[in-house]
Formats: sequence, structure tokens, C-alpha cells
Amino acid sequence: MTIALGTDFNGTSVRTIISDALREGGILALGQSPDSDTESEGLRLLNRLFRSFLGNEMGDPLQTLPFGSNGVDNAYGKGQDRESFITSTIVPTNTHLLVNISEPTTVYLDPNPDDGARLAITDNSVNFSTYNLTVNGNGRRIEGSTEIVLNTDGTNSEWFYRADLGEWRRITNLDYPDLSPFPEQFDDFLTTTLAMRINPRYGQEMSPATTAMLLRARAQFRAKYKQHTEMHAELGIIRLPSLKKYLNYAVPLYRFTRGY
Repeated sequence: MTIALGTDFNGTSVRTIISDALREGGILALGQSPDSDTESEGLRLLNRLFRSFLGNEMGDPLQTLPFGSNGVDNAYGKGQDRESFITSTIVPTNTHLLVNISEPTTVYLDPNPDDGARLAITDNSVNFSTYNLTVNGNGRRIEGSTEIVLNTDGTNSEWFYRADLGEWRRITNLDYPDLSPFPEQFDDFLTTTLAMRINPRYGQEMSPATTAMLLRARAQFRAKYKQHTEMHAELGIIRLPSLKKYLNYAVPLYRFTRGY
């Protein structure tokens, strides 16, 4: 999976990123262009690299939250449903909504998301064509609009937030007409990381200068997209006897962790 960002803003093309990586690694000489097989391999590896950045170099891992109880018969399973809380507030950032709804529903995203924050939505009941899920950007754009309507059965999509654009962008497959998923300032990071990935396949070694640039660019990238990592509280703390009358020993872990 990759990100298709379109052409409505400045950015470096995917084809240029791949060519620069091959040039950086000494695989192409100045003025040469890669053949179709070499370019296709570069695209495939670039896609893998981008996916590996999510939740690692960029942002936090996703936390899965059940949303809706359609088809959920077990009482404990229904008790884990977070639909009423989320619909009355917002969808927390870096959340994977596992959706089982039985009526059209609207959710609102965090109005102040961190740069690189993510959202994933899965139509677990495979019924979005009957019960649409509307995702409102809550003051930010999502795919160029104030809100989008998910109406395809079995939807399983992911977005990440570009603060420089004020927009949530859907993660899809990168192709040659697409632009880099990140601001132009991180072209060196993509180029040198891709060169490091490709070079062993061609028996090439990275130069010390390129390696130094990679380390510098990676540090800048991580600093840009660093977010506050929420650690789960220990169950023993959540279930302290003094909290029993307030929490009834059933407080959802994610609510306790997030300070609700």
C-alpha cells in the first residue's frame, strides 16, 4: 500500500524519487534513465518502505477500537463497544475503527491532529452500502472535502494527516504519476533510504557520504513526526480498591490511558 496524493500541490514525483535513489546508489550514471524492470522494482520497494514508516519512523501504532455492536451477541463484547463515546466526542487519533453499525452514522475527527497522525476504518459487518459511515474532518479537510461518505461494503482504508496541507490523505497504491507522500524537505530521506534498500540487489555499497546523509535525514524525519506515545496503565492501578465505586472495575483501558 502507498499514498496517492494527486497533483494539486507542489511535490516530487515518485519516478524522480526512484531515479534519484538509483543515481545515489551508483546504479545509474548521470543522464541515464532506468529500464522498466529496474523502475518497477524501485516502485515496489518504495511502497514497502513507505508502509514500514507508519507507526515507526512516522507517528504511533494504531489502537483498534470496536465501533458498533451489530452482530455482536456476547454481553462482554457489547460492553467493549465505543460507539456512544466516539459519536458524542471525536475519533481519537491513531485509531483503527472496527465498525459494526446498524444505521447511518457520522463520526468527527480530532480538530487538532498531530502531523502524521493516522486513522483506519474497517467495515467489519460489510454493510456500508446500506448503512453509510460519514467521516467529518471537524475543521480539517479529508480527501479535499469537509467530509466523506464511506458507502462501499467491506471498506478497509487508512488515512494520514498532512499538517502542511491541513488535510487527511487516503493511503492507496503509489504509481508513477503520483507525488511523494511527504513534503519536499524529506526527499533526501526517501531517496537515501530507497538507495540503501536497492543497492544490495545490484552488488553496490553505499558511500560514507550517502550513509551520513541517510542518518541525518532519518533523524529529521523522526523529529518531524514524533508524537506522544500513550502507554497502557497497569491493570492493578486501574483496579485499585479506592477506585472501585467510580470505575466499577470495568473502565475501558483506552479511556483510562487517555485520561477520561
